[in-house]
Amino acid sequence: FSEWVYAQIYTPHLITSHRAEWRKRTAPIHVKNGREGRATRPCENRSYWRAYAFTEYDTGENVLVEKMGDKFVLSVDGQLRTVLSNFGLRQHQDESFSLPKQFEICKVTSETNGVFRVMYKGTCRSIVGGNPPVNIDFIRPQPAMINTITVIDSVKKEGRIELMVAQSLNQNAMNCNIAQDKSVFTIINNQALLYEPRLSFQQNYVKNPLQDGGAEAVTSSSGSVECANVARTFLNEDGCKLSLENSPCNRKELNHGNSFKLTPYNLKHIHEETGKFIYAINIPRLESEYHKSPCVHGYRARWRLKKKCMRNIHDDTASIFREIIAQSGDTNAFVRDTFLPNDKQCHQSDSNKINMEFKIGEDCWSTTHPDHANVYDFSGWTLSHPGNSNNSNPIKWPALNQYPRIQYPDHHPLQRWEDNKSEFPYLGRLGDYVDVNNLPDAIRSINFSELFGNEASTVNKDLVVCGSPFEAGTNRFVPKSFAIERRPGMRPLHKTSYGQQRRTIWTMISTAATDQLRQRMAWALSQILIVSSSSIKFKYQTESFLTYYDIFVRNAMGNYKDVLREVAYSPLMAEMLTYLESKSSEYIWNHEKDIQFSDENFAREIMQLFTVGLVKLNNDGTVKYDEFTGKAIPVYGNDDVTEYARLWTGFRRQEVRGNHEERGIGLNSIDPMTIHVQWRDHLPKMGLDGKYIGDQYILCTDLPKDNFLRTGAKYRLLGSSTRSDIQNIQSNVQIPRLDQSSVLYNKLCNPSGGGECSFPGIVYLQEAISCTGIECFLDSNPLVVQMDDEVYYEYVRPACVHFQFEKHKNTFMVIDSEGRVAVERENDSDQVADSLTYFRVHWKNGSYPH
Repeated sequence: FSEWVYAQIYTPHLITSHRAEWRKRTAPIHVKNGREGRATRPCENRSYWRAYAFTEYDTGENVLVEKMGDKFVLSVDGQLRTVLSNFGLRQHQDESFSLPKQFEICKVTSETNGVFRVMYKGTCRSIVGGNPPVNIDFIRPQPAMINTITVIDSVKKEGRIELMVAQSLNQNAMNCNIAQDKSVFTIINNQALLYEPRLSFQQNYVKNPLQDGGAEAVTSSSGSVECANVARTFLNEDGCKLSLENSPCNRKELNHGNSFKLTPYNLKHIHEETGKFIYAINIPRLESEYHKSPCVHGYRARWRLKKKCMRNIHDDTASIFREIIAQSGDTNAFVRDTFLPNDKQCHQSDSNKINMEFKIGEDCWSTTHPDHANVYDFSGWTLSHPGNSNNSNPIKWPALNQYPRIQYPDHHPLQRWEDNKSEFPYLGRLGDYVDVNNLPDAIRSINFSELFGNEASTVNKDLVVCGSPFEAGTNRFVPKSFAIERRPGMRPLHKTSYGQQRRTIWTMISTAATDQLRQRMAWALSQILIVSSSSIKFKYQTESFLTYYDIFVRNAMGNYKDVLREVAYSPLMAEMLTYLESKSSEYIWNHEKDIQFSDENFAREIMQLFTVGLVKLNNDGTVKYDEFTGKAIPVYGNDDVTEYARLWTGFRRQEVRGNHEERGIGLNSIDPMTIHVQWRDHLPKMGLDGKYIGDQYILCTDLPKDNFLRTGAKYRLLGSSTRSDIQNIQSNVQIPRLDQSSVLYNKLCNPSGGGECSFPGIVYLQEAISCTGIECFLDSNPLVVQMDDEVYYEYVRPACVHFQFEKHKNTFMVIDSEGRVAVERENDSDQVADSLTYFRVHWKNGSYPH
C-alpha cells in the first residue's frame, strides 16, 4: 500500500486531466469555422465519412425536396444530401405535394433510418423510412467525389458502414480542398458515403507548444480561426519557445494610448463593420426616488445641452455650477459631470431640486439621468431582451435604421435600468475619446485599430510560442462526440446537456483513472474552492469549467499556495466573486468622475472561506479569546476587507484566442487572467499584522546596479520584440547588445550539441557571473538585452517597492464620515516617491487610514 501511495504522489505521468479527456473525445460536426478552430478536410488524416444523410446539426435548417424523373432529390443550402425512390410523411402518405418544396427540419438522430422529422402544417412530422441513407445514383453530372480512400476505423450497422474515419490522401488530389460546406462523396464497397466536416482541436501543451502558434489553421480558414498561441503566464512561461516556423501565428496587440472618439458616426461605423449593437443610451428623465440634487455634496450630477432654458435656479446656484463646469477641463460636447465641493453651498431654495437648468453664454445646461449619453454594448440584449419577438426586436431596430442612440422607454420604471445595466459593457460617454486598452473584455475582440485606421503593433508575440496545461488534441475516433456550445440556433444539445458532459467526464475519470488518490484530493479541494455555474454568464461552456477543475488535479499533491494563486487568477472565480475588471477608486474618478470603492467580494471570501477564517486560533486549533472581553478574537474586520479589496483590482481576461471551446462569445475563460496596470490600485495596502504589504521588500532604487549578473537573476525570452513583457513598457533607452564571448550571452543562448542557440523561454543564473564588454559600463540594471539581430531577453527585476508619494505633491480626495467630497492638495507628506504622484483616498476622521 505504501508503494502505491508513493507512486500516486510522485509519478507525474499519472495525472489524468479532465480537460484533456474531454478534448480528446470532442470532434463535433463543424459546418462553419469559428474562433476555436477549423474543420478537417476530406483528404486529411482521420477525416470522417457517414452513411446517413442528415445529423442533429441540421435541426432548424430547410431541406429542399425536388423531383428528378421518378426520383426525389434532397438538398440543404443547395448541397446534395441524397436521392430517394420515395418521399412521404407518415400519416400523410396519400397526400401529394407540389414540388419543389422546402421543409424545416425539426428533429434528427444521426443514424441510418433513425428519426427524421420535418415541420408540416405546424406539426413536427416523421418522414417515411426515417433518416435516409446517402445515395448518389442517377445524379448527373456526378457530384464532387474522392475516389481512393483507406478506412482506418469504422462503426457498422447490419454489416454496412455507418460512420468511418479515413487515412490521409494526397492533399493536391481533386476535391481535397473543397469548401467545408460543400458536399463531397466517396464510394466504399458499392456504398455511398458523405464527407462530414469535424472540428479537430490541436495539441498545444505547455512543454510542447504549437510551433506555428496555430498559423496554419488561421491561414486555411481565411482568418475566421484565431491564433492558438497562448499568452505567457506563470503557468506556461517555462515551456515557451522561439518558433522555428517562417510565419508563426502573431497575436496582435494594440499600442498603448491607441484611442478613438465615441461619435455618432463611429458608433454607426462599428455596427456596419462588426454587427455589434453599440449605442448611446438616451435617458433624460430624473426621479426623486433614484436621484439627488446636484447641490448634495459627494453626488455626481450630469448635465446635458438643450435648446431652450427655463433658468429655474437662483443666480447664486447658477454661478457655482458655471464655475465648476468652466474649471473642470471637460470638453465633452454632449454632457458634463459635476461634484459640489465642500466649501460651496447652493442657495437654500435649490438645495433639494433635482431638475435644474441654467445658461453659460448661449448654451443651456439641464440636469439629466447620470447615465444619459453613456455608450454601452447592447449586443447580448438583442438576444435576451424580454420584449423581443419573431417580428420585432426593439434593441436591433435603431442600428438597423442608422441610429446611434437608443431611447429608454418612458413606460419602463427606472429601477429596471438599474437592475439590468450591469449586463451591458460600458465604453464611455458619447463624445469622449476612449483608450482601446481600457475597454471591457467583452468587446476587446473588435479590432478597433483596423476600424479607425490605426495599425496594431506586434508587441512581444511574433516569434515566441506558448502552450496551455492539458491542451490536448482530438486524437480518437469519436462516433458520438461531445459537443461545444454554439451560437443560438446551432445548438445540437439541450442546454442542460452541456453540464452533463462535465459530469460524464468526472464519472469516467473517478471510476477508471489510475490516479485515484489524486482525483480524490482534487474533489476535496473543489468542495472548498467552489465555482457555481449559476453565477457564470456562459454557464453551458464545458472546457472552461474542466480547466478550473484541473487546477485541483494538477496541484492535489502540491501546496495550497499554488492552488490559491491559480484560483485567484481564474476568470471563472473572478466572474463569480465579481472582482473581474474591478478598478481602483483613482481610475474610476479620473475616467468616470464617480466615487466607487473596489469590489470587496473576493477579498472577504478568500479570508473567510478559503484561508484564515473568521476567528484566530491557537496552534492546537482551539479558538483564541480576548483576555479582557472573553470574546473570540476576529481575524479581520470590515476595514481590512476594504483594504484588501484594493489588492484585487486590475484583473481582466486574456485576449481571445483559438483552439479551445469559444463560439462567438468573444471571451477567454481558459487562460489565467492578466493585470491591466491602468485599472490597478497603486497605493500601499495594510496587512492583517498592522504592517504594509511590501514592508519587507527592498526599495527598487536600492537594488545593486549589477543585480542582473547575480545568483538567481531571471530572464524571459521576448523573441524579436523589444517591449518589456513584465513591466509592459517599451524600453526607451539604448538596449545593450551582448558580446558573444560574454558569460551572460552563453547562459541565455544555452547552445545545443551542434553549437546553435536553443534560447530557453526562462533562464535563471545559478551563480553570480562576471561582466563582459558593455555589461560592465551600465549605470543600472537593463530592462532588455539583445542577443542576435532578432532575439531579445527581458531581465525580470526581483520584487521591490517604490515610495508612492512625492513630497509636497500629493493630491487627496477627502471623504468625510457623511460621504461628502472635497478635492484638496496637502503639502505635509513625509513619504517620497520616485517622481510618482498618485491619487489618494482616505477618511478625514481617521477611521480608515491608508
